[in-house]
Amino acid sequence: MNRYVAFALGMGPTLGIIFMNLPPAMEPLIAVYGCSYTGFSVIVSALFWAYTLMQVPGGLILDRLGLKRTLLICLSALVVADLLPALYPSWGLAVVGRLLTGMGAGLVFVTPMKMMALYAPPGRAGIFQAFYGALVPVGSVLAYLVVPALVPFGWQWAFVVAALCWLPLLAMVPALKLPRREAAPQRRLELGGIARDARVWVLGIYLALSFGSGITMAIWVPTLLADVLPGKTAAQLAWSGALIMGLSFAGRLSGGLVLFRLPAYWVAGGTIGLLCLLFIGLGLGGLPPALTLGLALAATGCGALNFGSLFQLAGKIAPPERLGGLIGSINFLANLGAGLMILFFGMLKDYAGDFTWGFLALAALSLVVLIPGQLALKNLR
Repeated sequence: MNRYVAFALGMGPTLGIIFMNLPPAMEPLIAVYGCSYTGFSVIVSALFWAYTLMQVPGGLILDRLGLKRTLLICLSALVVADLLPALYPSWGLAVVGRLLTGMGAGLVFVTPMKMMALYAPPGRAGIFQAFYGALVPVGSVLAYLVVPALVPFGWQWAFVVAALCWLPLLAMVPALKLPRREAAPQRRLELGGIARDARVWVLGIYLALSFGSGITMAIWVPTLLADVLPGKTAAQLAWSGALIMGLSFAGRLSGGLVLFRLPAYWVAGGTIGLLCLLFIGLGLGGLPPALTLGLALAATGCGALNFGSLFQLAGKIAPPERLGGLIGSINFLANLGAGLMILFFGMLKDYAGDFTWGFLALAALSLVVLIPGQLALKNLR
């Protein structure tokens, strides 16, 4: 493994921390800001909206500027953005800070993915990308373990802990001595071609159903369990969110190893089919807490399994020097779905009292997209 791939892998855990540094502090932050569950879901989903909207321009910026300059810009911005909400207990400031963090994170995701596409051993890019994806939930697990221990010393620590993690990575960038050869001028027609490719849309929706549902469950499963376990609070059940993200790590890691044995095409389609069944199970409602948690864990692991497969398929659509825009487009669709899921589930909690219809909606989408999706991807087998 060369230093470029190693650095790219090292960015995964910190990206996972900023995705999940607020849910473990849900109740203290709701008290500080005086907001509802919907208000809190707006703060959390703000990162995903900005992260989503930054994917396509972030990929194009990466293709234009190259790896080194993009890393310096996004890592510096993330340090500032993560510290901003800690200055004052304001709901609006928290939303602004999370929006800025999401913009920086949008660049952070596509940059190591392209770095591995360029510098991983031949034919192994998808495997290392799966390993990178596996390390993202490791950071989320760390957030669930560390943030609850720090928040009693001040709600600000929910934000500060993320900023502190970006500083070492920023300091390492000059030592990488990244070459400039991967930077390339972006052609206007390139983005239009990506948008007209049905395979990009399919991969984006598949990733939304997988990644988006896993993130949504990590955020809301502690609340879901608190509803069926009298006397328990979401904070006391934060371990379940950590367990969800831990399984996401195992699933993505296993997905990389599975690619040694199975074609990416069949892994992608098979996992979406299984997700449909698991979402139906979760949508039944009235299940024992242990079974509910088991189904949530199974859905998370199943969705995580196809991460490397989806990007392995994406690598067959465009050459490496143009992968920034392609990866950004796929991740844009995935995170658009994640942001909608987070907000939708928060509104369901406030207005319907449970998440039943949310899971049934995910099952219906999985069923509708599976067959046409596989037909669109068949030439990538």
